[in-house]
Amino acid sequence: MLIDCKNIVKKFGDDLILNFDHLTIGAGETWGIIGENGCGKTTFLRMVAGLDLEFAGSILYNQNPLDSTTEKRMTLVMQKPHMLKRSVEKNLAYPLLIRGYRKEEINKKVEVITKQFAIADLLKKRADTLSGGEMQKVNLARALIFEPRLLLLDEPTASIAPAYVETMGEILTEYIEKNKPTVLLVTHQYKQAEKSAEKIVRFHRGTEYEILSND
Repeated sequence: MLIDCKNIVKKFGDDLILNFDHLTIGAGETWGIIGENGCGKTTFLRMVAGLDLEFAGSILYNQNPLDSTTEKRMTLVMQKPHMLKRSVEKNLAYPLLIRGYRKEEINKKVEVITKQFAIADLLKKRADTLSGGEMQKVNLARALIFEPRLLLLDEPTASIAPAYVETMGEILTEYIEKNKPTVLLVTHQYKQAEKSAEKIVRFHRGTEYEILSND
């Protein structure tokens, strides 16, 4: 999915957060977004996801404004996930239900993603009672289960035990290589962006961004 951002100005009150003329993320590209706290990284993800519409300028998706069809082809994975007060199994099924998948398809996809993320022991637990790391695993599994074309990731491994971070990275890499989605990855760690992304953009609060080389 091609993302084209033009004449973007984002403020909180009188506080200027984002201010740039043009940023284009090519279809199928993976971009790492880095920068200091408060520079607008998460805010930008929320804008692209359509959760924050209070800004000047435009964001186009394959040259079209945001609509319900585009919304169904994207997902946002936040650092602090919101879990439905239901079982993990029902949380995983939810994105498929609202997109009209048949019961047989849902069951199969839940089975596959459960094995991939090694979370079978969590399926019957209520998702909102899980530990932070467990929630992040389920959150990412729920995000990938319907194979989004635009994947927005805000520090997706921040709460996960170091031993599992590499596994999560491998799952993401495999998904990206297989499905070629457009990916925006917010991270505080340049090394993570360098490892995962084709291009790296550094945001500077209230000023133009800076694209860094990742050859």
